[in-house]
Amino acid sequence: MANREIMMDALSTLFNLVEEDINPHQLIKKSLTAELLQEWQALLVNNTRTLKQGYLLERPENAAEKLYFLDQVTSLSNTLQSYLFRYRAAWTVSPAAESIRAFYVASRNILESLIEALLKNGAHQTLDLPISDFSLANVTIDLKVKCRELHQYLEICSADPELIRLLMNNIYVLLRKRHLTYRDTDYINGLCSAILQTAGLDTRRLRELLFSWDFNSPEFFMYWVNGWQRQLVAVDGLHEQLETITIEQDKINSLQPKAHVHMLPGEVSLKEDLQHFLGEKGQLVSQLMKLRRIVLKDNELAKSAARLRINLPVTQFGLFIRLQIESGMLPKENVGQVFTFFATHYSAKQALFISAESLQKKSTDVEHVTAQKMKGHLIWMVNWINEHYSATD
Repeated sequence: MANREIMMDALSTLFNLVEEDINPHQLIKKSLTAELLQEWQALLVNNTRTLKQGYLLERPENAAEKLYFLDQVTSLSNTLQSYLFRYRAAWTVSPAAESIRAFYVASRNILESLIEALLKNGAHQTLDLPISDFSLANVTIDLKVKCRELHQYLEICSADPELIRLLMNNIYVLLRKRHLTYRDTDYINGLCSAILQTAGLDTRRLRELLFSWDFNSPEFFMYWVNGWQRQLVAVDGLHEQLETITIEQDKINSLQPKAHVHMLPGEVSLKEDLQHFLGEKGQLVSQLMKLRRIVLKDNELAKSAARLRINLPVTQFGLFIRLQIESGMLPKENVGQVFTFFATHYSAKQALFISAESLQKKSTDVEHVTAQKMKGHLIWMVNWINEHYSATD
């Protein structure tokens, strides 16, 4: 029989034992004897030994197979842990409650010993597997102690309080994950140790240290971005802003994160995110510079073409021309040419060069507020004539 078949057979036997035979709801229905409990425990020991031997015989290239078996053993340990606590009400009513508890504890410990042995063989391949519920309690306690030590150290350093708050919040979020993995615990332990070993910690050192550990949380990304935004707001010229962006790009490119270390392995790395942001920001500033150059050229053209500026927005200017057409002051024939003439020889508020088509369209698509403002202009004109030329009669 092939090694994998032997391992699958042993695993199937273990699942039948744990999920069927010693399930609390089934267990209390049986006539429990010391011999039966010993028989089950021997079955557990023999099959875990078979799994361990088969695991060691698996070839290194069969990493997925090895992860599968380790994950299944972890699931069995979690099931036994749930029997001890979540479903304890089902078996504590039994006269053999103490024996049942001792049996569950011993069985879980056998599986935990197997997990520990399997982890030592190919630990680098098991990083993304969740920690068993039994081990998680002890691991979490140790990590919380480490985090408290880190917090105390950060409180007396000169780093930005906002950055410290962001760091601790994200570490505790990671620590409270539903299924904490071996990678998560290695990351938290390693990062805390690296910070605690850094003397003279300030904002720059802490920020770059988190960068090197690919602290790729959205909040830390925004911390970098907001810092750059404040920096750019303080720079008046677009050329100077582009220079600032280029300098920051060079800084990011020179920083090297640790290989295979990520806070959130499934997400884009912090370096990639920051490079992408700076690239887009640089393109935006370049486009603004291009538009400014076009506007400057348009200003020069406007001056050379001697366009007459009218102190009306295009919407009111269009209506003003339409009134002259409707009153007969301007010809109703070849209306398009009339609007082309005004668009060519006039500029309006916020529009150095007027589109003839837009001007004509806005002369008929008139909003109420535009009509009201034009009416005000016309009333003022009538009042001015009355005042200066006594034309009230």
